[in-house]
Amino acid sequence: MQERWHLGQTVAGFRLQRALGRGTHGEVYLAEAATGGPVALKLAEVPTGEAATAWKENFLSGARTAQRLVHPGIVAVHGAGIEGRLAWLAMELVPGGDLARYTASPRLLPEGLVLMLGQRIARAVAYAHRQGVVHRDLKPANVLVHLPGQTVKLADFGLARAEDSAQTGTGIVVGSPAYMAPEQLAGNLSTPSTDLYALGVMLFQLLSGRLPHDSPSMGELLRQVAAEPAPDLRELVPGIQPGLAALVARLLAKQPSRRPGDGEALAAELQVLTHQLAQQLARQLADSQGAAAEAAAPASSAPAAGQKTQISDAQSLGTPLRAPTNQPVPTMIELFAAVDPGRARSNNEDSVATDDGVALAVLADGMGGYNAGEVASNMVTSFIHTELGRWLREASKQASDAEVRRAMDICVDNANRAIFNASNSNPQYAGMGTTLVLAVFREERLLLGHVGDSRCYRIRDGKLQQITRDHSLLQEQLDAGLITPEQAAFSSNKNLVTRAVGVEDSVMLETHQHEVEPGDVFLLCSDGLSDMLDDAAIEQVLQTHESLESSGQALIAAANDAGGKDNISVILARTSGGASAPAWSWWPFRR
Repeated sequence: MQERWHLGQTVAGFRLQRALGRGTHGEVYLAEAATGGPVALKLAEVPTGEAATAWKENFLSGARTAQRLVHPGIVAVHGAGIEGRLAWLAMELVPGGDLARYTASPRLLPEGLVLMLGQRIARAVAYAHRQGVVHRDLKPANVLVHLPGQTVKLADFGLARAEDSAQTGTGIVVGSPAYMAPEQLAGNLSTPSTDLYALGVMLFQLLSGRLPHDSPSMGELLRQVAAEPAPDLRELVPGIQPGLAALVARLLAKQPSRRPGDGEALAAELQVLTHQLAQQLARQLADSQGAAAEAAAPASSAPAAGQKTQISDAQSLGTPLRAPTNQPVPTMIELFAAVDPGRARSNNEDSVATDDGVALAVLADGMGGYNAGEVASNMVTSFIHTELGRWLREASKQASDAEVRRAMDICVDNANRAIFNASNSNPQYAGMGTTLVLAVFREERLLLGHVGDSRCYRIRDGKLQQITRDHSLLQEQLDAGLITPEQAAFSSNKNLVTRAVGVEDSVMLETHQHEVEPGDVFLLCSDGLSDMLDDAAIEQVLQTHESLESSGQALIAAANDAGGKDNISVILARTSGGASAPAWSWWPFRR
């Protein structure tokens, strides 16, 4: 097949640009469509002989099935066709890679991220099942993930069939045996429950780094799946939530009736476990801070200036804070977010998350070796997006600004402890940490918190102003008058931060309140942007483009044109004023 297709060639109207991967049934390329947009193009050769007709029918049937599934958690199929011996399938281009990279040590993900991934997959599977479609080949290689952008998408519905379809083959195992349910391997029809079993296998593997059943012998594997219970995750993963271990065991039950009822029910259980994990971290933080405060406190119980007070269980995010004031969250906030690896790095350690419904924006720039920076940044954005977002939806109409700031503090404390613990318990994550910018928009106000050197700018009446102060050695030198701004632009200390999330057992979130006027535009960004573009260049781009999307993409393009030496992440927020109902949508550490 390598001789049939080469880069630069136009195939089925698509120009091949780069090979993305190869599977059993074909090759996938980054290609440019006739419209100019990028796609992932899967190419395969049609077999010859008697098998050709059935192969074509199955290929086109699978493509039609996948094309009618329109869901944010499923890779979109744009089109498919067969031209002579060539079969092609044009799909949405998803950045990142597949989930298989995170199924073995040393790249296993923390429990909180596995719970997030499980929820996303379960909801996508539930949607497919509601459309009458069973995937039949769920496995890590068929889940595409981009942790910096929090993207999780199911791919390869080539084996999927409508539940009432008579198109079932005999004489060959269709799917990946290690992820197939006992009834599936016994030759029975695939059902939604068989997809849930496969998801249980994936969760088991993501948490433990091994398959529940595995053997080089197909016969032995079949025997294990049919007769042997899966190992107890509590024995393989010290510290795992007992409820999570029990849930995975139910997913791997031999009898379909003992598994969760459907994907939505599974997602709901995983969400509860996510919340329980957050509460557990909050209690651990409260206990450790309480013990430290008791050991170090003077006779007076009043905290010293700048010292954090103990967080009790009643103050944790598990109990919404209440106040008699009524200050609604404005919904006239437009948000845009994007991440880009830049020109010099192949991996992306930045992460962004937004929630239009509660006017929340979170940006993080990870640091650390291997994939540790990617893990740290995604942990903090996922945690804050989930927990602070939930708290804001429940309590924001009754909460005062002080209570929202308190909730921001608690949430960042919890995320910091989770990253710190993961760093200390996993050698591959040692020393990981992340910067953070956190914005909560309220009626005519912005509550802004940050840690490290990721920034927030405001442009008002065409003028750009930086409204955060970097926690960096360079900033300390500037403040002390040791260097000039001109010298700072060329300093070798640009990447030394004095504060970061997850590097120590506690971190101080610097928070400020800013007045918001209609038409204000706020830019949250990592140093991949601010190191490449000075304030004048950023201001010019924001003045030139009207929409937030075009502004954000232009900023990324300009940073790349200037060298793109680091990952680039941006969040843009524009305020319009007015109120209506909510709409969902350390010490110096070298980075």
